[in-house]
Amino acid sequence: MIRLDGVDYCTPTEAPEQLGGDVTPDMVRRWIYRKLVVGYRVGRETYCKLDDLTEVEYETRISRQGRPRGYALSGSDLLIS
Repeated sequence: MIRLDGVDYCTPTEAPEQLGGDVTPDMVRRWIYRKLVVGYRVGRETYCKLDDLTEVEYETRISRQGRPRGYALSGSDLLIS
């Protein structure tokens, strides 16, 4: 994970450590592919803003579409401020 101008960026591989739950690197790559989050290429790595990933994770988790997610949300699970 890197920080530029006070903004945290992470790779799809690092994202599960930050977001927890049942987020996988492949899930993050699909979000980038579907343009739900912007991916920034730096060399061979793709970085995403952690705030954007957190927002997409929240929206995905509360959505009634797709497969059911692993656990129910509580107030302490949310990182959005």
